[in-house]
Amino acid sequence: MTIIIGIAVVITIFSIEVQLRKLNKTNQKIVELLNEIKKKE
Repeated sequence: MTIIIGIAVVITIFSIEVQLRKLNKTNQKIVELLNEIKKKE
C-alpha cells in the first residue's frame, strides 16, 4: 500500500514540475512579446 502511495506522490510531483516548466516558457514568450510592443511604441 505504501509503495502505491509513494508512486502516486512521485507522479504528482513530476506532473507539477512539467506544468511549472510550461508556465515558465509561456511567461518568457509573454515577456518577449511585451518587449517587442514596447520597442514599437
